[in-house]
Amino acid sequence: MDSPVGRIVSVAPGHATVMVDAALVCARCAAGKGCGAGLLTGASRSRLIDVSVTPGMDLKPGDDVRLTLAPSHLLRAAVLAYGMPLAGVIIALGIAWMMSRTLNDVLAVTLAICGLVAGALFGRHFLNQDDCLKNLVPTVSERNA
Repeated sequence: MDSPVGRIVSVAPGHATVMVDAALVCARCAAGKGCGAGLLTGASRSRLIDVSVTPGMDLKPGDDVRLTLAPSHLLRAAVLAYGMPLAGVIIALGIAWMMSRTLNDVLAVTLAICGLVAGALFGRHFLNQDDCLKNLVPTVSERNA
């Protein structure tokens, strides 16, 4: 995924509200062949997000801007969004296997689904924490001409 492009809706000191169109963010999402990140978040075609503004940028409503997120923050978001559900499945099945060495298929699938849901809820809980949200806020890196 490239750095998304959005349009400034409103500007305040230090931050702005940007309209980001999913079709402009990712060509795979626009074609309906994305990674599925929008399935859990309920993302629609267009979304309003609050972003930080680099000091010294003169922005006004209607400006097209490019947004960036630090690679370490992107990795953290990916681990919380994708890694936690995967870890939930592995942990649930591992605990079940240790407690009962004879798992039938139905029980294994049920436990895997429970672990998936628990991991997704756990990851979503951390993503909704204030300190996590502060680190995962995109920044306006440049204004497009």
